[in-house]
Amino acid sequence: YHISIHDSLSRKEYINRIGENCLKILASKNKKIPKNCDVDIVLDKDFKPLKSDTVQFISKNRNEQMAIFNKNSVDRLESITRENEKILLYKGSFNPIHNMHLYAMEVSEECKKTNGYFIISINTFEKGKQEIESVLKRIEYINILNYKVIICNKPLFKDNLDFLRNKFHKEVIFTMGIDTLIRLFSDYNNKLSSKFNDDFKNTSFVVLDREGNYKIPKFLSESNESKFEFITRNKSTVSSTLIRKYIETNDHKNIQDLIPDKVYQIMKKNKLVSI
Repeated sequence: YHISIHDSLSRKEYINRIGENCLKILASKNKKIPKNCDVDIVLDKDFKPLKSDTVQFISKNRNEQMAIFNKNSVDRLESITRENEKILLYKGSFNPIHNMHLYAMEVSEECKKTNGYFIISINTFEKGKQEIESVLKRIEYINILNYKVIICNKPLFKDNLDFLRNKFHKEVIFTMGIDTLIRLFSDYNNKLSSKFNDDFKNTSFVVLDREGNYKIPKFLSESNESKFEFITRNKSTVSSTLIRKYIETNDHKNIQDLIPDKVYQIMKKNKLVSI
């Protein structure tokens, strides 16, 4: 276990707390994380990341938790908070990742001049707890596109931001579709309130349009708020739900048209689609 403690302590207090919590974790059959402590990495005896165990661990933990999944490693949160002046996050289910997800990320990275990270919550607001094997596939597909994936266990943007602020106080950028932004503002009485500004300090948003009856809210279009940058897509909207239906029916033409080729090739290799 790699333990990070999110309290302001002296070095001696940190060492004592880590030692105490290590003993508690090792002695616990349920492997529950002690208070004020999060375990960022779960390793086997050969120090190779056990991805399934790590995701299971995060999903069972009631405290806030994040781990960074790369192609061949599971890293602690500091691996991105220490190397970035600003952090761009694209939060969603990505089941599976498709061309519009990739386009949105690339446009946002270009817009904000920084590297982006996909973030998936084990526990979603509407769909409940995610299946571990499904999450592992999504991580694999995103990693093959050379992006890291942050796995967390809190569904809300505000909760994720609050946890991130324990480690990172510079600018955080969220990429999202206009439909997601509208849902976010429903928690703030559909207005740009002082509570929203307090909750999302030093935070900005890259917002992409979407097919359907989604318009920029009037209170945003008429404001001079610099937190938001609205971008019109130059590609048609793609649905992950539709792609999953194509996978069920083995519709290769539509699958290939809607997802990155690297993802399609690994789907074939994993026999998710048959030839």
